[in-house]
Amino acid sequence: STSTNSTTITSVTTIVSTATTLATTTVNTATTSAATAASTATTGK
Repeated sequence: STSTNSTTITSVTTIVSTATTLATTTVNTATTSAATAASTATTGK
C-alpha cells in the first residue's frame, strides 16, 4: 500500500512538474512573440 501511494505521489508530482514547465514555456514563447511583434510594428522592420 505504501509503495503504491509513493508511486502515485511521484507520478502526480511528475505530471504537475511537466505541466508547469509546459505552461512556463508557453507563456515565455507567447511573451517573446508579442515582444517581437511589438518591436517589428514599432520599427517597421
